[in-house]
Amino acid sequence: AHLEKNQKKIARIKKKMVQFLSGFTGGPKLYDADALKPVHYDMNITDYHFDAILELFDASFTALNVHPAAKEDLIVALGKVRRDITTGCTVRMEKARTSVKAGGDGYMFKKLKGKEGIAEFMDRLYEIINADARLKSFFKDKNIGKVKAGQTIYLEELFGGEKAYKGRDLVSVHKDMGVDDFTFDCFMMDCEKALYCLGYDDATVDEVLFLLEPIRALVLNKARGIGSQQKMVKGKSVLERLGGELNLEAVVETMHFGCQQDPRIKYFFSIDPEKQENQKTKIAQVLIGLCGGPQRYDLEQLQPFHFNMNITDFHFDAVLENIQ
Repeated sequence: AHLEKNQKKIARIKKKMVQFLSGFTGGPKLYDADALKPVHYDMNITDYHFDAILELFDASFTALNVHPAAKEDLIVALGKVRRDITTGCTVRMEKARTSVKAGGDGYMFKKLKGKEGIAEFMDRLYEIINADARLKSFFKDKNIGKVKAGQTIYLEELFGGEKAYKGRDLVSVHKDMGVDDFTFDCFMMDCEKALYCLGYDDATVDEVLFLLEPIRALVLNKARGIGSQQKMVKGKSVLERLGGELNLEAVVETMHFGCQQDPRIKYFFSIDPEKQENQKTKIAQVLIGLCGGPQRYDLEQLQPFHFNMNITDFHFDAVLENIQ
């Protein structure tokens, strides 16, 4: 959806990407790298979108028979641009999460002016959807009034109103409809447009998008984020392909030793011996769970645990290098 532009804009985007990659890979500097963050700040580009772009780069390099080592080096290097591309969305959604949490029950419902305000939002949203060629086909031969009424009740509840939704769950409602990430992104963009049309400020728009985003996993019927199912290859999980838990624990042992010697991240690993053993155990538990093994660590605790540690992408990339 982020690349659903007219031909003139697409040509301009491609030109900018070529200019950036020229300087980024050691050629002539034709693009101001400092502009990356402000240009992408309001685009709602998440890690999920960024990873999709990296996969497309990977596939393109393979199709063009680029040397595997050069391809790997460039993909790793591009990964370090992630922060500049995704920071806007990350920061804004985190601020929205904090505001919604601090606001308590009914915060968003009141901020959107209750039932009347949400009904007004839905009316404007469907005016936009009916003019959106990317989405209107999904509502062909449907009772739009009935669909909108059900969605309105669902959103009233989602935003903190009374629990009145008695319809089917979102997974079964959207089964076999062919809704994908592109479709959902288009829907989110139309929601954003509708809110701005009604005069809501940036903070309110971000809070609404923050509350709507988790619905994606239900509508598409697939998990997203850190807890999502790992890719299986020939019936084997990542953990099985790595040789099992003992092998992964050995990797953690070697990685941890390397991190203790690495001046970029030594500070975070230079702790008491007893704490080091606990640290290695926790890291192994996280990786085993992420790679398809038993879930022995609550992944929801990762963010709050590390929140005040001042860990940057620079530090995280250094840990990844030691794992590699």
